[in-house]
Amino acid sequence: MGTFFEAVFLVLLLGFLGLAFLAMVALCGLAYYYLFKKIATFARQALIRATEARVTGFEISIPDLTQSDASDARPMIHLHLEDSIRQSQFSLGPVPCRDVFIALGEPENLAACWMTDDDWRQLLQNRQISVIRDARSKGAVLATDMRQQKQMLISFLIALAILAAMAVAQT
Repeated sequence: MGTFFEAVFLVLLLGFLGLAFLAMVALCGLAYYYLFKKIATFARQALIRATEARVTGFEISIPDLTQSDASDARPMIHLHLEDSIRQSQFSLGPVPCRDVFIALGEPENLAACWMTDDDWRQLLQNRQISVIRDARSKGAVLATDMRQQKQMLISFLIALAILAAMAVAQT
């Protein structure tokens, strides 16, 4: 009688361990799916060519530091842009004023935080700015922000190539 219960226990234990193993494999597969989906989105965004857009309007907002979620007092600029290729309008923002100066090819200006609306209007009126616009979304990012993503993508591909070479060398 003891042998029967030992056999049932062993079968149940093996069944439970098998199900636990399949659950772990499924979780790992799901994690890899989301990881590669994120990497593919990252790579697609990093490889999109920059286009020129004309500034049609802007809004400046200064964060209120008395709010609990505000951590930076620098003005944020919300740009309204028009793409000549697609003949459509879209928004870029909010971005720090320092990044707008860099994207316009202007020297970085620390006094930008104290510029008036008229100063911004003179700086931005009908200016062209390089943006990267994803076909799937209605927004865009500054082309200067994508340099870092391209460097990260190249670093990732080099690390992946080294890992693959090490795996091949082990076999």
